[in-house]
Amino acid sequence: MASRFSALRPASDTFLRRESVADPAALRSRSFLSSTIDTCTYALDAHKEAAVKYQVLGPVAALSDDCRIPLQQKSQVLLAVLVLERGRPVPRQRLMEIIWDEPDPVDRETRLIRIVSELRQRLRTANPEVADPLPDMGDAYRLVMHPEEADAHRFRAKAAKAKTLDGEAAIRMMTQALAEWAEGHGLYGRPLAGLRSTWADSNRKKLQDEHRDAHLFRLERIARDGGHEQVAEECRVLDDDAESLLDESFVAMWMITAYRTGGSDTPLSVFRRAEERFRRSLDRPVSQPLAELARRIEAHDPELAGSHGSALARLQLSRPGGIHRITSITTRAKETTTMGEQADRPVFDNNNSVIGAQAGEFKEKVVINLGGVSQVADSGQAGQPEDDRNDTDGRAS
Repeated sequence: MASRFSALRPASDTFLRRESVADPAALRSRSFLSSTIDTCTYALDAHKEAAVKYQVLGPVAALSDDCRIPLQQKSQVLLAVLVLERGRPVPRQRLMEIIWDEPDPVDRETRLIRIVSELRQRLRTANPEVADPLPDMGDAYRLVMHPEEADAHRFRAKAAKAKTLDGEAAIRMMTQALAEWAEGHGLYGRPLAGLRSTWADSNRKKLQDEHRDAHLFRLERIARDGGHEQVAEECRVLDDDAESLLDESFVAMWMITAYRTGGSDTPLSVFRRAEERFRRSLDRPVSQPLAELARRIEAHDPELAGSHGSALARLQLSRPGGIHRITSITTRAKETTTMGEQADRPVFDNNNSVIGAQAGEFKEKVVINLGGVSQVADSGQAGQPEDDRNDTDGRAS
């Protein structure tokens, strides 16, 4: 397709040569056509191997021929902000606040101009086809890029696509999405690695939550297809993060799938480790529903060994330091309900059980379906991807 746009240039030149070279209108037309053809060709060429790739789902980097372009840390911060903004202009004032993260450093306007100039020169050297990769928009700068050139945007596009699919197709697409991340960094990943600032911290948390959600989405669907052993093993591998055992969704998924493939020893060991981590890190016990799940595993409750796939126990807020509100433990597609909501639903059959719990961290009673009934399809997972605008106000968007 790009070659078709390129093929238009000789035809446009032939057409315009019919006009006088001195004709200003002809010159403007030729300039406009040439610019349009270049823009369309460059946009379509984004589907080919990009001359420069941008990485933020790990150490921040610009890569040319898979080789890292050397960048100072301030340049890395500037690049990360512009990459996550997907080519949108970012005001100079906000860039200065993000990069220095301190009140009125000396000569920061001059220093920003120097950092922009250095980054522009390195990117231009790596990709001479782009005359100015960091155009000055007056009171703002932007990065000339296409979303496909950045790992974060490729990940988000594939993750959003996976949530519109079913079965094996959803698993494959989410696996491709997670492949955009640097490997070996547990449930949450290490985005924006090495950057330390208010902006970096807030956007790191947003990206980490997206990484965690993608993993749990994928593992849940593998479990639904009966791949309990695979899920239990992948949970073991993901447990290389200090925060993973503070995520009750992750812990519950690991416990249930491990129980269904190897008995009670492993899931109870996981539970005891989670208990200890909660006490040491948050100075509080695990939630009552998770403790009840451990009790049922220890009692070898036959309803936990059903043939249906075990879905994750999703927590609305699952990062350390927050309240862990369970929104789902189940064997099919289900969301947690309040006691009042459950009263309006059909009574579960003999293949299901309900746990009601009310603990200090919950504002309302919750019901957790550990059986195999498919009640409510996962909400918020189909349709358009969430706004991936990075937080230029210092708060995770």
